[in-house]
Amino acid sequence: MAIRDLWVYRGRDCVLEDINLTVPPGDFLGLIGPNGGGKTTLFQVLLGLLSPQQGEVRLLGQAVSTGRRRVGYVPQAVGSHRDFPISVWEVVGMGRLSPHALLRRRSVQDERQIEQALRHLELWQHRHCSIGRLSAGQQQRTYLARALACNPQILLLDEPAASIDSQASTNIYALLQRWSEGITVVMASHDIGVLASYVKTVGCLNRRLIHHGSGPLPHAALEQAYQCPIEAIAHGVPHRVFPQHSADEASS
Repeated sequence: MAIRDLWVYRGRDCVLEDINLTVPPGDFLGLIGPNGGGKTTLFQVLLGLLSPQQGEVRLLGQAVSTGRRRVGYVPQAVGSHRDFPISVWEVVGMGRLSPHALLRRRSVQDERQIEQALRHLELWQHRHCSIGRLSAGQQQRTYLARALACNPQILLLDEPAASIDSQASTNIYALLQRWSEGITVVMASHDIGVLASYVKTVGCLNRRLIHHGSGPLPHAALEQAYQCPIEAIAHGVPHRVFPQHSADEASS
């Protein structure tokens, strides 16, 4: 995945400014930054849902219109209505739909891919359940299975653990870490601590790409992105983002 000189505007507001980013196959990139920093907008460009005003994006060496067919996407965690009449199997099956053949019958290969994704996410026993009856963590695993069902080479995730409990989110991060050995994973998240434990590289985005690389994250990059003081941040090491306050400071 390669992005060159990317500029995106919404109206007169510049939301992405001169983005240059290369993500090699097998990388697990954690994309951090404040709300409104452009993470979701970047995903929309990568999915072909938004056209940039300037720049070039290549997915698997191809234009977005072609390369996006091998891209899986998991949006921010959203709950499903308890009585919505769609099963887990049907949701995951959506990952096998093609915009050029929406009405075609599923093939044997489709069925195999759906089953494989369900088993991989430990959802096979829930395949006939209404998705609205599952826990938040199980629902999010269902959306992950839907993304995997298309047999992606690139997987994009926008805050996949934002609305689920810590144990469920840890399980998801561990799965993503294993998958990144075979596919490219790009995940947007606010959870800097968890990202530091699982991802291979980190990108810091706030309209501009302030930092991209492996190893320790520079204090200056995070302070510039979040516009707040940073005490310590080390890639792969537990850390504290905001500085400690003394009892006197807390009471003042």
